[in-house]
Amino acid sequence: MAKKLARSIRAACSNAEQNRRNMMNTETIIDLIRHGEPEGGQKLRGTLDDPLSELGWEQMRTSVGEHSPWASIVSSPLSRCRYFAGELADKLSLDLDINAEFREIAFGEWEGLTNKQLMEGNKEAFSKYWQDPENNTPPGGEPLSQFVTRVHGAWEDLVEQSKGQHRL
Repeated sequence: MAKKLARSIRAACSNAEQNRRNMMNTETIIDLIRHGEPEGGQKLRGTLDDPLSELGWEQMRTSVGEHSPWASIVSSPLSRCRYFAGELADKLSLDLDINAEFREIAFGEWEGLTNKQLMEGNKEAFSKYWQDPENNTPPGGEPLSQFVTRVHGAWEDLVEQSKGQHRL
């Protein structure tokens, strides 16, 4: 009886020690990839919901390859991100978390315009924005400080929820 009890205690201590070591050695990895080329060419699209072009789909599929180290996938709700994330989650049988806080910055009245159009029609405001975006917000756009606060908060939440996981 004493030997049995001693074995049980040793096993319990060994399990507790192993659990402690596992908790200390737990690594959290979050891989980031940017969406591929959207339809519509190069323009400020921020919140515009342009889908991926054929090339964009190819870029995304190539970027992740065939390996799957991820436990789950997190995506912006924009179709250029979400549709590929959904395809990949289905292919790999992973959970997909759509998080609106990871959407891109809103460019307001500049949404959908090319750099050339902005240089022709709003050269001074556009130049100021690119030189100092923190203090120059596009008309009707999201201030950079709000964007940073939004994304940083979502990132902190994701890191907290992902402890010990490898996520995309």
